[in-house]
Amino acid sequence: MGDEDGHEPEPAGVEYTSEEREVLSFLAASKRVDLRWLSEEEKEKIRRVLDGLHNGKKVSLLQISKEVGRSYFAIWGLCRSLEIPTRTVAEAQSNSAEARSKHRRRPFDGTEEDRAYTTGFKNGDLTAWQVSGTAVMVTSTTTHPAFASLFSDLFDRYGKVYQYPMLDGERGYKWRVAVRLDNSFRFLLSESEEALSRYAASRSLFARWLAGLFDADGHINVGRYDGFARVRLDIGSINERLLASLKKALETLGYFPSGLHRPYEAGFTTPQGITYRHDMWRLDVQRTEDAIGLLKELPNRHWEKVQKKRVAISMTKDNWDTTEAALLSLKREIRAGVAEFRERARIEYEIKKQKKTSRPSKGGSPQA
Repeated sequence: MGDEDGHEPEPAGVEYTSEEREVLSFLAASKRVDLRWLSEEEKEKIRRVLDGLHNGKKVSLLQISKEVGRSYFAIWGLCRSLEIPTRTVAEAQSNSAEARSKHRRRPFDGTEEDRAYTTGFKNGDLTAWQVSGTAVMVTSTTTHPAFASLFSDLFDRYGKVYQYPMLDGERGYKWRVAVRLDNSFRFLLSESEEALSRYAASRSLFARWLAGLFDADGHINVGRYDGFARVRLDIGSINERLLASLKKALETLGYFPSGLHRPYEAGFTTPQGITYRHDMWRLDVQRTEDAIGLLKELPNRHWEKVQKKRVAISMTKDNWDTTEAALLSLKREIRAGVAEFRERARIEYEIKKQKKTSRPSKGGSPQA
């Protein structure tokens, strides 16, 4: 298990031993850690190092993931496979109270392109409000680890990102992500139509705003229709006026979306038991040429969208078999990731619930 590329993660407030540096470098250099191809000695070394860092030195899994350039979910999954005890989110936050007090909110210092993308992402699937005279709260819920990772990537440098397990009666177990930001993020409080109007004047900024919106609420559909391989895009929203304005903006840029369509009316319940509280509207880009052209303009950051976009753009009329195989592999990977992410939410939710119910009541006896 040598340092294949000579890259060693830089310590972030933690002094690493030579063995720890070796294992972290191995994880950073490996595209994927498949335990089936490691010897028992190598697995034991990884187990010993990760357990020592996480449970001995109290380094969070998020910090480890950043050190090696992997997703939090990948590191959590590796620890689970190696049977390393991991702290729940609640425990990690409790143990890091002192660190949180030092984690001051920083003002937004990104580029106008960063501001446009973040605004689009918020307009898609985030809730933001003025929580106090000096702070803006931003939250969302998700079952996709890629979404949670993107949320953290966007905001972690500006404020402490929290992640809580929750149980939605209709949708099952999922995660709530939240961050408290300073007032330099008040640009996230603008209405969606206002943001679209502001960024539509610049093709570059509009592409970044739309990339954020698409990463939150868009879908890339690649398939074979009537014997031909095609790529279609769609964006769903309960905001009919936003999609109507977006349709006009895209037409101005030379794209010709169809719609608006209303696939679900308020009150509709899916076979999975999910009931829509509002009308759901959809804007489609159905021509493959337009869809691929638009995808090439969008600087997407959501891992799932980036991967599917790569497959869509590389598709030709002669390589459908290869394209289909890549799509199926990607879908399996995404579904497996979502399933494990939801299972982790269930486990941590039940642990949190059990601790709450076993806490002594005022009378001194455990709560029922």
